[in-house]
Amino acid sequence: MNPADAIASGFIDGDGVGTRKLRSFTDASSGFASQVGVTYRAAGWVLVDVAIIPPPGLPAWRPTGATLTSKTGEARVRAVKVAPGKDPNAVRVLVTTDKPPSSAGLEFTLHLNGADGAPSFSIPAVTLPPAKEHKP
Repeated sequence: MNPADAIASGFIDGDGVGTRKLRSFTDASSGFASQVGVTYRAAGWVLVDVAIIPPPGLPAWRPTGATLTSKTGEARVRAVKVAPGKDPNAVRVLVTTDKPPSSAGLEFTLHLNGADGAPSFSIPAVTLPPAKEHKP
C-alpha cells in the first residue's frame, strides 16, 4: 500500500505524521478552484490531498501529472492518484512526493498538469508541516 492509498482508505490520519490544513483557492482567470485539503509529511514522503473543481463546461478533467516546487527546491513526485470528489464535478487528487530537500522550505506551489490540450491548474501557498525530529 502506498501513502496515497493509505490516506484515501483512512489507514493513516493525523496521528503518526505531521499534517497541515490546505486552504481553498480559486483561480478567477481559469475558473478552477480547490477545496480545503490536507498536507501530510512523514519521514520519507509528503502527500497533498485536495479536491479540485474544474470550471463549468470542462468535460471530465483529470490531472495527468504534477510538480511540487518552492522558490528554492522541488520534491520529486512519486505518484498522482485521482478519485471522484465528494461534490459533483470535483476530482480528489492525492499527490505523493519524496521528502523535499530541507533547503526548499515549507511553502510550495502544486502544479497539476492537464491531459494533452486540457488546461492545467496551480495552487499557490501549499504549506507543508515541518519535518518531525527523529530521536534515536
